[in-house]
Amino acid sequence: MGGLDEDYFTYWEDADWCARAAEAGFATWFVPGARVWHDVTPDTGTRLDRARLYDARNRMLFHSRHRRGALLPALLLTLALVPWLAVTGRGREGWLQLRGVWAFLRGSRGRMHD
Repeated sequence: MGGLDEDYFTYWEDADWCARAAEAGFATWFVPGARVWHDVTPDTGTRLDRARLYDARNRMLFHSRHRRGALLPALLLTLALVPWLAVTGRGREGWLQLRGVWAFLRGSRGRMHD
């Protein structure tokens, strides 16, 4: 089943890996006391900006690969979040969610460059 999928670059790659493990017949477990230390953390630029952008894009990517029936609801909920974020004073976060969806729709994979 391989390692972490580089199409995600960061965010949702661990969920994808667990879904692939389950699809291959392996059990996955939640272990609250487990700790992971990263030797290297990807440079995602401005933390909040990149986190919102990658999260939105990769959420769609994950659902398109593993939960096809949930893709449209995930897409619609993400788009519905955009105006709510705007009226609650978090318009930039909404804009980044929208950009993430657009990146998914145009086929963006891996690390995104502006």
